[in-house]
Amino acid sequence: MSEELNNTELSFLDKRDANSLSLKDIIVTIVRNIHWLVLCAVIGGSIGWYVANRKDRIYESHAKIKIYDTSQNTMASQLERLVNRRNRVPSRTLNDEIIILKSETAMLDVARRLNLNTSYLHETKLVRRTKDLYKGTPIEAVLPDLNERDNASFIVNVSKDSLVTLDFGDEKPVCGHLGDTLSTVIGRVCINPTWAFREVFHDTPIRVRRRNIYDVVAYYRGAVNATRDTDSEGIINLALTDKSAERAAEILNTLIEVYNENAIQERKVVILQTSDFINDRIAQLDAELGTKEAEIASFKRENQLLNVDEYGQVYMAASKEAAEEAERLRAQVSHAQYLQSLTAANTDNKLFPVTIDVEDENIKETISEFNKLVLKLDKYKESGTTNNPIVMNMQLELATLKSNLNQLITSYIGAIQQKITTVEAAGARARAKISAVPGGQLYIDNIARVQGIKEELYLALLTRREELLISQPSIEGKASIIDRARINPVPIAPETKRYLVIGILLGLLFPIGIFFVFRQLDTRIRYRKDLENYVDIPILGEIPTKSKEDSRSIVVGDKNRDAISEAFRILRSNLDYTRKKDGGATTYLFASLMESSGKTFVTSNLAACLAMVNSKVILLDLDLRKGTLTRNSNLRGHEGISGYLAGKTDDFKSIVRHDMPAPGVDMIPTGPIPPNPAELLSSSRLDTLMEWLKGEYDYILIDAVPAGIVADVNVIKRFADVTVFLLRSGHVDKRMLPDIQNLKTRGDFPNLMLILNDVNYKKQSKQYGRYGYGYGYGYGYGYGYGYGYGYGHQYSYGSTEDENENGEEAKHKRHHHRKK
Repeated sequence: MSEELNNTELSFLDKRDANSLSLKDIIVTIVRNIHWLVLCAVIGGSIGWYVANRKDRIYESHAKIKIYDTSQNTMASQLERLVNRRNRVPSRTLNDEIIILKSETAMLDVARRLNLNTSYLHETKLVRRTKDLYKGTPIEAVLPDLNERDNASFIVNVSKDSLVTLDFGDEKPVCGHLGDTLSTVIGRVCINPTWAFREVFHDTPIRVRRRNIYDVVAYYRGAVNATRDTDSEGIINLALTDKSAERAAEILNTLIEVYNENAIQERKVVILQTSDFINDRIAQLDAELGTKEAEIASFKRENQLLNVDEYGQVYMAASKEAAEEAERLRAQVSHAQYLQSLTAANTDNKLFPVTIDVEDENIKETISEFNKLVLKLDKYKESGTTNNPIVMNMQLELATLKSNLNQLITSYIGAIQQKITTVEAAGARARAKISAVPGGQLYIDNIARVQGIKEELYLALLTRREELLISQPSIEGKASIIDRARINPVPIAPETKRYLVIGILLGLLFPIGIFFVFRQLDTRIRYRKDLENYVDIPILGEIPTKSKEDSRSIVVGDKNRDAISEAFRILRSNLDYTRKKDGGATTYLFASLMESSGKTFVTSNLAACLAMVNSKVILLDLDLRKGTLTRNSNLRGHEGISGYLAGKTDDFKSIVRHDMPAPGVDMIPTGPIPPNPAELLSSSRLDTLMEWLKGEYDYILIDAVPAGIVADVNVIKRFADVTVFLLRSGHVDKRMLPDIQNLKTRGDFPNLMLILNDVNYKKQSKQYGRYGYGYGYGYGYGYGYGYGYGYGHQYSYGSTEDENENGEEAKHKRHHHRKK
């Protein structure tokens, strides 16, 4: 009877929406209209190819240079900077060099050298597209009467007999022969053949366009892209896009040459200015040295002085030492007096500062004892016990220490002042000795010092002048070419393949649109957008479908770059935003509405991914009814959390398994399956264990049973900081999403978030069917477990994942259950 009731109430699961579209319907529709699809694709692709070939070809060229750093701390650079400061020339940074490189002056020189203001164009025959004939033009137009700022445009047509026709639009055409100077409305024009002139260009119109050279300069200044290299200091990357590959490369190479030539010229000017500065300074020093020597000789002759340098220097050093010692002692007196004032003012028994510089060890020890006693007394005051004899004795002891400290400071000040008197007397004696030294000798010493400094500067300037003379012929530019600009024959635009694909896609737009409408009729949740349209719960990430051939339970790795590994890395990054603000351990509860959602797979791989970045992570298998995580880790029969909760052990560490199921990951298995899992999970021993884990780990991941089937999740959720619901793509009906939204609205689970698992992007057209994602989860029931929790029915908890262990037997049981 119960079985009949179950089948009756769940009979709606076998019903199918009349508006839904199966994979068979889509295939039949495509097969029946395949000729239209092919025709539309061919037409759209042809149009796309034609449009792409009608557009101008755009080429790109690159170059890389290194700017030498001339700001090194050498005598040469110091003199150059001195000259620059005197001439008010500011120093330059790498950004300044980029501005100079792209300056109008440099680009104008490039435009003149390459004749960029004159271009030659013609239209191709198969596809009417304008082609630039830079370096491949069959003719050359000489326009002597036009200046650099003039604009002109005309068409040149050369016949087989070398007859030239110039067409200026509304004006009458002008005819002549190659090499003739013709009189036109824009002045004299001479058309000469070039090395590229061939028969193919006979009777082919070629447009000659002359533009204002400053407009051309402004265009290429904006077109040249100069950026600093992010990996190397002093490196500049240059790039230029143009309709001619040859012109793009030549502009960059010529721009570098012009920049170096300007830098060389600038350096020559600086060297010339530096040389003039050195010569002027040498002449000035020469005169000053001669004057000082004559002054010294004259002074000695007049005063008949002896050399008493050593005699005077000894007493000068003694006088200086006495003055420094007296100053130091006065500072000690000042510190002691300040401490004495603090002692007198400290009526409330506050702490003395320990940073006061007093050299007396007795004072320091007394202060230290006083502070320790004050700290003890403060603790008694905080506890409210200030009337006991111990506190009174401590207060008396503080008074005694304060009195002793005052006496010690008074004695210390007296001793220091006596030392000051002694030191000042020694300093006075030294100064008296110094006064005996002839004042004239001191004057001579001062002159000799100045003379020595100027002699050193004189020799340095002579050396620098010789260096400038030697280095002048070998001056190089500031830019060293790392990569020259090369001709790239492959255009970067237009992308013919892209236009071809766009044309084909546009040709298939109508049938694809129909398929899209059919896809909207699908009631299964398959992609992230399906969730975002129905719930406002944060989505942590998406896990793509794993290959059927991949039987690994842990797929992430340090060197893995597959889609699943990258998805887990993204999930790991998103998980950082859910952590506690104080940086403490965060507990994540992984649950679902049905079995086969992938909790064990996701938690295991996420834990492995977190361990790769040296996070301390532990997995808790709190699925005490089945223990899929424990079974996948081959820990069946080992001691686990059930034994701890049952009181068989009190040692937390004994139930922790290291490097399971991945290196760097700790895990607590279920242990023996208990008969009363809900009661065990309600135990306060689990609270004690969780508190210990929060002090040991950064991440605590709990693999729990599906919500709504049993009460275990409602018991465990008290530990969760974040609750993560796993939804398997293609196994959750959209009609279930309001139930999930209600869980968030009611606040049944803390910080509820979602992860969409088993997202198959390669099979978007598949509406129904069982597409296992190949890592041991089998096929599962789709709707059965999703709605089971809402109708009070409880299914066999191992019906899906046991298929991995029992193979055809489990498959047969599942088929039999459905048939019933």
